Amino acid sequence: IAAGPKPIAVLQPAAAYAASPSKAEEFIHIFVGKSEWLTSFLEHIVQNTSNASSILYDTLFELYLRPSEEEGIVPEDRLEKARQLLINPEAKYDTHHALVLAQRYEFKAGVLILLEKLNMYHEILQYHMEQRDYKMVVQDCLQFGERDPNLWIQVLSFLATTEDDCSNEIAFVLANIEKNNLIPPLMVLQILSQKPSTPLSAVKDYISRRLTEERRMTEEDEKAIHTLKEETAKMRTEIHELQTTPKVFQISKCTYCSQPLTFPAVHFLCGHSFHAHCLPE
Repeated sequence: IAAGPKPIAVLQPAAAYAASPSKAEEFIHIFVGKSEWLTSFLEHIVQNTSNASSILYDTLFELYLRPSEEEGIVPEDRLEKARQLLINPEAKYDTHHALVLAQRYEFKAGVLILLEKLNMYHEILQYHMEQRDYKMVVQDCLQFGERDPNLWIQVLSFLATTEDDCSNEIAFVLANIEKNNLIPPLMVLQILSQKPSTPLSAVKDYISRRLTEERRMTEEDEKAIHTLKEETAKMRTEIHELQTTPKVFQISKCTYCSQPLTFPAVHFLCGHSFHAHCLPE
């Protein structure tokens, strides 16, 4: 008091504020209870700022998914905005956090997009299997089967345990398992045996093709065995002749230079003859 009143605040030059601009997330609390205004604010920030933080994207994504207080549902246009946000390569949202939000608000399209981003193909397949969406189950295998061939085996096991008629799907899956030679035929039959009601028409073509292929491979192996036996017998005969019979050399030209063979010459039991001076080369 003796020193006099102290200043309440000291004004800084404008340059000091320009050097440290405020962050957009510091203003979020101002919009409490005003979700529409906050949504507009965040949309403006992410569309006009290149360095928007993941907090802003995560908050905006959650606002898109929140049901309106009046109707209790999420309008289709907001769901489309949420989907566009997820597929935007420049959006800096946290993928795992967004997945939690999509699952919490049962945003199916968003869940599938995020699972694919995380390379969680088995989870995508499991999601469609839980929904009993057989068409999408097969589509998942077609889309991700090259990256993870085990998806085909997982689908076959699923189709073998369901009570619904999936003859066409089973036949299609079997064709791809056969094409990529993923598992032996015996294992396929063991899997399909879990569903005794599987119609023969679903597996008839597969079994027929596999039996034909096995028969062809067996015939090729038998031919190869027969050829090897003949070659072995021929070699044994040659060895016996070399050990018991004199070898007669009738070659008149050097095997190396093709000139008439003159002495001194070197003869090999394999039937080739060389000039002595050609042999070192």
